[in-house]
Amino acid sequence: FSAFVIAAAALALPAQAAEKLVTVTGQGTVSVAPDTATIRIGVTSQGKTAKDASNSNAKQMTAVLAAIKKSGIAERDIRTSRLSLQPQYENKSGTTHLLGFRVTNQLTVKIHDIGKLPAILDHAIAAGANEMSGIEFVVSEQSKLLDQARDAAIADAHRKAELYAK
Repeated sequence: FSAFVIAAAALALPAQAAEKLVTVTGQGTVSVAPDTATIRIGVTSQGKTAKDASNSNAKQMTAVLAAIKKSGIAERDIRTSRLSLQPQYENKSGTTHLLGFRVTNQLTVKIHDIGKLPAILDHAIAAGANEMSGIEFVVSEQSKLLDQARDAAIADAHRKAELYAK
């Protein structure tokens, strides 16, 4: 996290000179390792009818969801991020023929202990997950870290202003 701050410092000069205003820029950076991961995990299923594809997908997704929860993920950290039902067609010699339907159901899962990520993925795959994407590593308390970076930027600006005042 980085912060840039522009600070103004009034400089007191000898009596014969007028007061001057110096504007300086300060920079502060705080680096930390991520402590939270989010990933999209899902199931794609196919069937001859929309009902068949949906039922198959719901059955697989129920097992995947149970495996994720059993891995220690709280329900508040799991949300549906995508659900789609698409017809699948075949085009032969200018004639379109309906082959069936494809259902995709995807969850976004927030993992507070990054070390558990591989085991959670293994459990989800074993339960039937066949889609995974978008692993993102983040820091959970970003505002506190940004405040620290701002404090460092202000201290840097004050240091520079004092140097210029000399």
